[in-house]
Amino acid sequence: GAVQNAAEFASMCTKCGDKIGAALTDPETKATIDLLNACDMRDQVGSYRVIVSYETPQLEEFSLCILQQNNCFGCEAAILDKPRVPLLRRWRGAP
Repeated sequence: GAVQNAAEFASMCTKCGDKIGAALTDPETKATIDLLNACDMRDQVGSYRVIVSYETPQLEEFSLCILQQNNCFGCEAAILDKPRVPLLRRWRGAP
């Protein structure tokens, strides 16, 4: 809700303010952010296409800061250790 959004926004500004400023003041990066905002949040393919087509160094630094270095959204995605799928020893009859 609104409280969670405010907390996430505050975390982003506190921890990544310089990266946000750099991203929003670069015209190319700002245009890319606008394109991402125009995508439906559930449209991962559309967002991915925007990112790979228009990524800038400023967008990369901004994303790295909020998503990986500081986890501003509090995401928790544990790496699964099961099921462990064995490697194929042969493919179409060849090793």
